[in-house]
Amino acid sequence: MQGSHSLFGVIWSIQKETGWTQKYILWNESWFNMQLKLPDAPRMGKNKTVKEIKSDEEMEEFLTS
Repeated sequence: MQGSHSLFGVIWSIQKETGWTQKYILWNESWFNMQLKLPDAPRMGKNKTVKEIKSDEEMEEFLTS
């Protein structure tokens, strides 16, 4: 999943999540406050795979690499 590529994408995301109109976002909410709120918005992260270590040799290799 990629983030927004322009200001309009950010505005669209805010509208989608809050139900606010574009006019309200642009004229009634400060951009500074929006920037403070956006990092706390829920989002999808990268899928990290977990390697299971099954032996002492694998543990040693993991720790020394």
